[in-house]
Amino acid sequence: MNGVESQVTYGDQLDLREFLDLLLSRKWLILGTALLSTAAFTATALLMTPIYRVSSVLVPATAEGGLGGLGAAMGQLGGLAALAGVNLSGGQDPTEEALAVLASQEFTQRFISHMDLLPKLFESKWDPGKGAWKVPESQVPSLAAGAKRFSNHVRHISRDRKTGLVTLSIDWRDREEAVQWNRKLVEMINDEMRGRAVSDAERYIAYLENELRTTELVETRLAISRLLDAQIKQRMMARVTREFAFRTVDPGMVPDAGDVLRPKKMQLFALGPVVGITLGVGYVLLAWVFGGTPSVRRRATDAAPAGPTTQV
Repeated sequence: MNGVESQVTYGDQLDLREFLDLLLSRKWLILGTALLSTAAFTATALLMTPIYRVSSVLVPATAEGGLGGLGAAMGQLGGLAALAGVNLSGGQDPTEEALAVLASQEFTQRFISHMDLLPKLFESKWDPGKGAWKVPESQVPSLAAGAKRFSNHVRHISRDRKTGLVTLSIDWRDREEAVQWNRKLVEMINDEMRGRAVSDAERYIAYLENELRTTELVETRLAISRLLDAQIKQRMMARVTREFAFRTVDPGMVPDAGDVLRPKKMQLFALGPVVGITLGVGYVLLAWVFGGTPSVRRRATDAAPAGPTTQV
């Protein structure tokens, strides 16, 4: 019988023991990756500007002088308004309209312009000492760019379909400014919708007055007079009602200094080493798979040295 020569074999698969041996052989690489990742996440947590959230809870105004009462009165004018080609149907949800206006680009740009927010939204391009932009005129941010940034990163609007409550949130680095902006938005949307209601009521009043002058039928004149009185009342209520579109249930308050929306420091501190170890282990495995690295442990046949050939 011929003798059997031992050969050094290399495994193309890792079992658990080989996997642990492989990791131990690269432990300094994994440790270094973990330390670098921890340092990076810690620096991010400590150096990143804290962002706070200020939220106010609003309820749609459905009182007699608010959007709900006005919409109901307008519905009564449908028959007469149709004669003049004016659509006064009350089918549209006034709250949805107010929310659409609040989120619109035109209203947002007007708010940014009124509050002079462009230097704050694009702080890196603004020189506060000189009170001027640091960039060429062609690179000065526009109101459209400011509205886009404000809508995507600062203002958030949500509505609970079950309760009807509307939550208006402002995410910003200055807690007091966030409160100021939140309350100003509520004030401006109420003013906007109140102004629109007054304008509509005046238009309807003018139409009804014209119909009253040209109508001779007694029943029709009585109906027009009742609708005219209702519109005059609606105009008066719109002018005097301060919270016309939304009533504030829970106003936004200044959050505590430690009540930070982001960054979440403790999460970043914990993620640092986890991400680092994961990256280190992943790199070692990928290097083993694609780099053609042989198994770190010889198989059992490698244990015995080659012996002489014997014959029986």
